[in-house]
Amino acid sequence: MSEDRLSSPPGNGPEEIEAEARKLIEEAKALLETLRTGRETVEARMHEQGRVDAMRHVRGNSSLDLAIDRTKSMIEALEELRRGTPVRDGG
Repeated sequence: MSEDRLSSPPGNGPEEIEAEARKLIEEAKALLETLRTGRETVEARMHEQGRVDAMRHVRGNSSLDLAIDRTKSMIEALEELRRGTPVRDGG
């Protein structure tokens, strides 16, 4: 996502802003699905090779788990902004 797209919507009208918000949310959802698929692929390969994810072993979650959680939070925040509800600080 480009910084310019967030700072200067394609038009000033609510329809244009709504369309851009929907597009950003759909892109974030596509990213989320890609991350989930990637996690499944990595976990399958590691299992086949008899390896353990060191990050998951130490922290309880993998880097991909963290990216998935953050992407979900981003989607929720975008949807809340689109609805006009206050965004919670999920940190």
